[in-house]
Amino acid sequence: HLLRHLFNDPIQRESAMTYSEYADRALTLPAVTEKLGKLETDLVRDHGHMSRLREKGTVLAVRLPWELIEELLARFPGVFYLHPHYKGYPYIAIKVDDLTEEIADILIQESWKAAITEIPRR
Repeated sequence: HLLRHLFNDPIQRESAMTYSEYADRALTLPAVTEKLGKLETDLVRDHGHMSRLREKGTVLAVRLPWELIEELLARFPGVFYLHPHYKGYPYIAIKVDDLTEEIADILIQESWKAAITEIPRR
């Protein structure tokens, strides 16, 4: 399982973080930029999408491989979910209030790799 080495159970709530802290971490990786829109904020690697802050800053949609999405949904059903806007696309959603340093590090690393990877729709 991909997550066996990624997360220690349970998720440590005391390491909660803000979207700004999440974005700051992502922006330390090569070729990552932040694009501010009218309603949404995107993190991109080169021209590949990594994540989008949605719903007035309350939800983060993250582009990941399907296998990792399935594992996150199964292991942390109260934290991760499929957002209806991304039905059929390789994105998982998390409420910003549920972000922790541990989760952020994995989402950033994995979405950075996924940004330049072809992932088919379902």
